[in-house]
Amino acid sequence: MSTKDEIVKNNLAFVYGRSVDESVHDPDKRSFIKSRPKPKQSDIINSFTDDFDFLSPFYSCSVCLYDDFVPYPTYEHALQASKLVDENLRKEIKGIESIKDVKSFVNKHCNDLTIWKTKCSLIAEELLLDKFIRNKSIRTKLTQTNSKVLIYLNNINDNIWGVSDKDNKGQNKLGRLLEQVRTDIENGNDLNKWISLKFKLESNNKIKLSVNVCKDKEIIHDDCKSFNKSQILIGKDESNDIIALHPSISRVHAILLVEKSKGLSLIDLNSAYKTKVNNQTLEPFQPLPITFDSIVKFGGSNREYTFDLDLNVHMQIYKQIQTTINEPIKQNDENTVFISNLSYQITENQLRNLLNSCGKITSINIPIDKHTQLARGIAFVTFHDIEAVSKALFKDGDEFMDRKIRIKRHNQDKKSDKREINNSDQTINKRIRTQSK
Repeated sequence: MSTKDEIVKNNLAFVYGRSVDESVHDPDKRSFIKSRPKPKQSDIINSFTDDFDFLSPFYSCSVCLYDDFVPYPTYEHALQASKLVDENLRKEIKGIESIKDVKSFVNKHCNDLTIWKTKCSLIAEELLLDKFIRNKSIRTKLTQTNSKVLIYLNNINDNIWGVSDKDNKGQNKLGRLLEQVRTDIENGNDLNKWISLKFKLESNNKIKLSVNVCKDKEIIHDDCKSFNKSQILIGKDESNDIIALHPSISRVHAILLVEKSKGLSLIDLNSAYKTKVNNQTLEPFQPLPITFDSIVKFGGSNREYTFDLDLNVHMQIYKQIQTTINEPIKQNDENTVFISNLSYQITENQLRNLLNSCGKITSINIPIDKHTQLARGIAFVTFHDIEAVSKALFKDGDEFMDRKIRIKRHNQDKKSDKREINNSDQTINKRIRTQSK
């Protein structure tokens, strides 16, 4: 029969996951877990200058935003540009040399950072991944910092992204993200993570991609394959999906992606002897659309690759675009989209910031519930032209304020619109009843 002490020990092991061999605190007394010891000064890098200047957010190197493959001159330029929606304003930032002037420019043209603040850490991680994937030399330097603690100690009183040198206090977000990127590189996860943050890929079950290989105008049947995947690696290494053994081809040379609403694209992964599409040399990490008649060559190999994406995928994309562009416009309602599953805290400015990149917005109508005085989770947005509507429809299913929003043409399915509105109202009514109890 177990003694009282043994029962207590077993209960603690079950609840807290402690080993029965470990010493157990008296449950009636205050227990604690020792914090990990502070690292030695030799295990810390807190000066992003000289040999470690590549860690600085102001280090000069190419960095691209998630929806723009024309590089910014520094990480900080790209981070500041991510606060703006207008593409023309973003382009202006690329020509501003001083970071102080960049920040003044952004503050002048951006009044509401509510949405940006909710996803700034994710944006920063994506930009850091892009920085170290796109620039091989500093990627190697980052891995050579081994397991040292990276602290962004600064004299600009930034205690969010770093630690202030005045009081040694701060969240050090940049330092911790740099450590995460270093871990991703060491574990070989950096490329997959970069792709997942930068591209919206099609579901594998919707894809059938055929790869045809020719040499001297003769098909090499043994090398022709088909795939049901949204990303296909090409290179010399055996882990690749398409293995090409020519001496000039890199270990991991290029990657094919099937993107939602965009179709097939090819990216050269900074290979030594490049990739050519129709005799055009690809810039590293710049996606190029691939069609059924595109002829692709890797390195110095004479083999020619062509890719044929299943027509079902292409036709879905084509029809989605055609129905928005070619459909006759009878009245202004045809330029209106209906948006559902929005946050109840949504404001007009937040919604406008989300859709500004699509085109000129004529009006925004966010119905308000008369009981709660909150938004009803739906909105009607009217654009100036049909092309803007087309772009807005491609945001259907995007994450916005922690919700997957739904966007469709207004009046496309009135019964469906009414059903969405009723569902939203029922949710609000449940909240009211819950609060009243």
